[in-house]
Amino acid sequence: MYCRPIFLLTFFFVSVTPMTTVGELDVKFRKRFPYKIVGVTYEGGPVLTIPFGQWNIPEAIEKGEKAKLRQLYHEIFKKLESLSVSSDGKVKPGITIFDMSNYSYTQGFNPDANAFIVEMTEYFETKYNDKILKRWYLINTPATFQVAYNLLKLFLPEKAQAKWKVYGTARYQWQWEIFKDVSPEELTQQYGGVKDVK
Repeated sequence: MYCRPIFLLTFFFVSVTPMTTVGELDVKFRKRFPYKIVGVTYEGGPVLTIPFGQWNIPEAIEKGEKAKLRQLYHEIFKKLESLSVSSDGKVKPGITIFDMSNYSYTQGFNPDANAFIVEMTEYFETKYNDKILKRWYLINTPATFQVAYNLLKLFLPEKAQAKWKVYGTARYQWQWEIFKDVSPEELTQQYGGVKDVK
């Protein structure tokens, strides 16, 4: 595959950039990169949902918005931390559900986007480890993502790989696995639950 050497070369020359703020993220940017805390797990940890197939990271990087992306990730991490760690220090790690519907070839095989995802994953694992998330469910993954994921796994920390649970487009493949961590009453219908989408 021709994209593989490009991806490898790009990754090795990418360093983890410290988190910096660029001011308040504007409404238009947030609409392009939505996310939502929809409920809690059986243990009381947060349930984060991200329609990741809509997140056009390659386009944002091309527009020079990488600093905004980093700030968005940092915002999500801090929000998860505040919901996962109680005032007495008790940890209630949550889960994240990434909906990969509409994930495209452009997203999957863009070397800059892949390097950025690895960078953010390494940052998360280094800073937070198992404190705020215990599992990452990737659902509705197309064949394009499956191939791209095999490349990403070359660079993802082993502990991160153990958390990633990757499923295809058949709901029965992932719905009951998610229900082991969270009740249907805590999820919207899009993710197999009974809540109305707001």
